[in-house]
This record gives sequence, structure tokens and C-alpha cells, in this order.
Amino acid sequence: PLQLETCVTDGSPEQSSACANQLLESDPVAFVGQSELGTSGSVPIIEQAGVPLIGPAAVTPELVLSEQAYTVGLDAVSGPAGWTKYLATEGGATDLGVIYVDIPAAPVINSTVSSVAEANGATVVDSVPLAVSASDASSQMAAATQGDPDAVVAVVPQQLCVPVLQAHASVAPDVPLLVPGICASPQVLDTAG
Repeated sequence: PLQLETCVTDGSPEQSSACANQLLESDPVAFVGQSELGTSGSVPIIEQAGVPLIGPAAVTPELVLSEQAYTVGLDAVSGPAGWTKYLATEGGATDLGVIYVDIPAAPVINSTVSSVAEANGATVVDSVPLAVSASDASSQMAAATQGDPDAVVAVVPQQLCVPVLQAHASVAPDVPLLVPGICASPQVLDTAG
């Protein structure tokens, strides 16, 4: 049987570091956690201990880049990289717009999408952040399509699918839009209209 030991952080690297050290004292087989923002303090300690870290989403650069972190939620790097390669090769896109969830890992997401685009003969012409709590993405869709891209890649979690889909329909319905697969759930599509 597994025993769950917990430690709640305040999002600071210092508190996350303290929690990682505290939890390592019980010799865990794995760290399982919600997405937290203090991973610059905790992930290096967890990596050095060689303990896997399993969580719902890679929202910080440390979680995205760690060889010890395994995320099962928002696929913020490999998914968009694959979509970008597809658009640039099979889709014939040379110019791309990007709307991305504004999280600490955003620079890694943008760097990955841009480098994959360039490696496959395309360019990211506009890259626009979208707050996690946004209920309307119209201005972001307008900004992402102002450079007249061949397609827009949206790197967003499920709660932003509806605002992005509605903004696309009202602002740029003629520009192809790639969204995460979770945006294609019947509930999301019904809500988005």
C-alpha cells in the first residue's frame, strides 16, 4: 500500500524547496503534485534525488525541461511542436500566429514553436499571451492574425478552449486554427457553439 505525505507550498521557490526536502526525508517512490509555481526551488532537489515527479501539467520551465518530471495534463511542448511541424510541412504554412496560455513555461513553449517552425521553413509572425482566467480571447485572436498568418496555433488548457474557439469564429474564421485535442470534446464544442 502507498502512503501519501503532503506539504503545501505558497508558490515561492523557497517554500517549494523546503517542501521537497521535507518530503524526501520519508524516502518517497515518487512526487505527485498539482502544478505549482515554485519549481525552481523544488525540481532541482527532486532531480538530484532521482525521484520521479508526476503531475497534471508542465506549467514552469523546470517541469517542461526536467528529465524526472512526467506530466499528464497540458502538453505544452511536444503537442504544439508536432502541430507546428505538421502545419509547416503537410499544411504548407509559412507564417504562423500563436496564442499561448500565459504561464511561467510560456518562454519555453514559444521558443519550441518558433524553432520547430524555422526548422521546417516557417516563421511565427505573431505570438500572443492569453491569461488563464480569460473569458474572451477576441483581442488575442485579432493580434495573432494581424500579420496575416496561414494558420494559428493555440496552446491552451481546456478552460480556454471555448473563448479561443468563439474568438476564432467571430474574428478570423477563414484562418485555420489548431487547438489541443481536449478542445474537441462534445461539451466544449456545444458550449462554444
